[in-house]
Amino acid sequence: MSRLVLVWIVASSMIPSCDSELTDGVVWQRGEIVDVTLKAEKAVELTNVQMPAACALHCAATTGCSFFFHSQVNAICRICNQAKCDWPNSVLVSQTASQYTFYRRKLWKSCPVDHTYNSTANTCLRYDITHDAGYWWYNARRRCLLGGGHLVLIRSDQKYEALKAFLNETLTSLQSQGEDITAAAFNRPWLGGRRSTIVTDQWLWDDGSLADHDLVGKWDVQQGEPQGGGAQDKLTLSATQGYLFHNDNSQMYRHFVCEIDVAL
Repeated sequence: MSRLVLVWIVASSMIPSCDSELTDGVVWQRGEIVDVTLKAEKAVELTNVQMPAACALHCAATTGCSFFFHSQVNAICRICNQAKCDWPNSVLVSQTASQYTFYRRKLWKSCPVDHTYNSTANTCLRYDITHDAGYWWYNARRRCLLGGGHLVLIRSDQKYEALKAFLNETLTSLQSQGEDITAAAFNRPWLGGRRSTIVTDQWLWDDGSLADHDLVGKWDVQQGEPQGGGAQDKLTLSATQGYLFHNDNSQMYRHFVCEIDVAL
């Protein structure tokens, strides 16, 4: 898909009208989408909608809706009309789509049906295997964002242990279904960690916070991790190596773990 640009706005730029008019505590985050909109058969189109709050209310009332498009110029919004709207199958390139602003759900009051609530970490987790071969890191990141979440961040030992338990249970279940969980796509899922492009050998979580302290003692040093070189700049967790961290080229195909923040 050509020319996709997502520019996330910081908390001070949250949509005030949506925040004030929603009654279920959902918070929305705004981005910019260029030349992309929802396919007609995947959307409900609302007209005479001057403010995005009405779209947000409609989306919040629709099971599985995690994003919508609003055009202030045309006073139109388009939201998913299906229980589960996936990306990129729900969107298409459009010459007029640049008139639309994209909004995604940032906080949920409960986990979506395809996520599992983890009480230890107070978060919703999903191990994504929707594509047999897996995804590049940037595509995995995009799929998490447009599902209302992000690639999982591990800022504490408690979260690390919770993720290990979640992956172990998930992979055991997949193996019982006949999946080869020793394949790299399965046993080394993408996480929301990346090497800094500014400071040599510094690691960051995908929200920009420092990750070095969280990774101490958890690298697979026996396998030479973390490996040097600019291309090995994204973080994975190796299930076959004791759930230790590895760094991989972002263009390797891997499954991935999405996380959705909940306000419980």
